[in-house]
Amino acid sequence: MGRLLLGEESTIQQFSQNLLKGKKDCEVGVLLGQTSQGKDYLLDVVSTPGANSNAEEPVATGQSSEKLTAMDPRWFAEHARQVKRMLPGGVDVIGLYVFGLSDILQKQSGLLLQLAGALNGISDRSRRKQGGSESEEDAGIVVMHMDSKTSKYTCRTVEASSTKAALKPAELKWQKFASKSVKILCNCNVNLSVLLPPHISSEEEVGKILQEAVEWELQRFQSSLFARDSQLLSPTTVLAADNDVGAAVQLDVYCEDASPYCLGKSPPPHLSQMQSRGTL
Repeated sequence: MGRLLLGEESTIQQFSQNLLKGKKDCEVGVLLGQTSQGKDYLLDVVSTPGANSNAEEPVATGQSSEKLTAMDPRWFAEHARQVKRMLPGGVDVIGLYVFGLSDILQKQSGLLLQLAGALNGISDRSRRKQGGSESEEDAGIVVMHMDSKTSKYTCRTVEASSTKAALKPAELKWQKFASKSVKILCNCNVNLSVLLPPHISSEEEVGKILQEAVEWELQRFQSSLFARDSQLLSPTTVLAADNDVGAAVQLDVYCEDASPYCLGKSPPPHLSQMQSRGTL
């Protein structure tokens, strides 16, 4: 059957029912979830609005599924990127959904592959690999079809880095797992030093340098190594069991030396250590 997808019954099914009641004919958006070895957890969906529409009012792409071509892959990617920035840690944009007629997977497979390819570089699944096990890149981007007449769900996966790959079958099962998720609250203090060249005078130039410095700091943190009790942690490490809710967790974070940022010059890659404390 292909990759196993576990869908959150309380959110995704209710969303599609609302689309049916609203008599939507065709709509597209992004899927939010988490990736585990051999399976994915589908948590929620976010509708992609039209490029010139009110962000609070998702717009159907046409009067039939064939009008799906009105969705610009570049705008779809930009919307997915904006959604990604607002997600909490551990939740990712793992694919896309399309609400429409039953033949949309066949008639619009080319465009759906383009939309899936647009998520390349946005979804963590297209960037990370887990050594010694099935990688998130191999998991592919999820494509979910919600039938606008029968309410039937069909899922496929496609390689995120290729728009020429075929849509592979995937198995969808419904569960209620969101309420059982463990939430970690973490505080991380960042002290960012920026060296401004003498010739910089305008606020626009200063703002550009500050933005580049913040982006560099984010990349530094994303490439960090995490350890607990002097043992390096992998992306699949379980931090706590179900009976550890409310317990304090201390992690050691190793990253590049936080030397002052200077325009166009990255500090030498020396590892420095800081501590991150969280509560489950």
